[in-house]
Amino acid sequence: MYRAGTGFILAVVMAWGGAYAMDRPAKRQRPGAPPRLRELPETHGSPVHVLSPRYSPSAAIAEGRGALFEAAVHSSDARVLELLTGADPFVRNVQGRTLLSHAVCQDVTPERLELLVYAGLPVDARDANEMNPLLHAAERCNSRLAAALLAVGACPVIKHKGFLPMDLVWFSRMAPEHWRPGATHTVYLDPDAQETHDLLLQAIIDRQSNS
Repeated sequence: MYRAGTGFILAVVMAWGGAYAMDRPAKRQRPGAPPRLRELPETHGSPVHVLSPRYSPSAAIAEGRGALFEAAVHSSDARVLELLTGADPFVRNVQGRTLLSHAVCQDVTPERLELLVYAGLPVDARDANEMNPLLHAAERCNSRLAAALLAVGACPVIKHKGFLPMDLVWFSRMAPEHWRPGATHTVYLDPDAQETHDLLLQAIIDRQSNS
């Protein structure tokens, strides 16, 4: 009798617990939430990480773009050409920069820059903030990349907010309080800035003489 009574009590408790678990509402995730990882036990060692069923497609797209931009700077030439085949040449990263602008800002080699243009990236495509690769190179006083961009057809007279790439060389060496119109100031260009400025100025002269 004692054993039967105990078994009966256990059966009641287990049945009540199962019904309680089934009646509890499932915890809902907020729509558009970042992907959440769950750990599932595996028989043969380390846990397996799987994506939540509510994985956001926009997060997957952003992750894919990030991988593309990373590869454009650090992967082998063959891998870059493979990834860029059929890719959107005007794709932008989370900062709004195009692939070529991103490469300039990451200070890639002139050879990598030429490869990206050969792969089909437009040399004068603008970012979300209306900058473009040559303007970025000028702002950074990077004469190597400015020369590489000009060699593959970048326009030396393209403007950003009314200013030429050559003007951005000066701005990069000016104190912010001197940027306002009518301010008087004296700016001395260091060798890198001077070389970039002279390169861009000569490109404008050559363009005018050939037109």
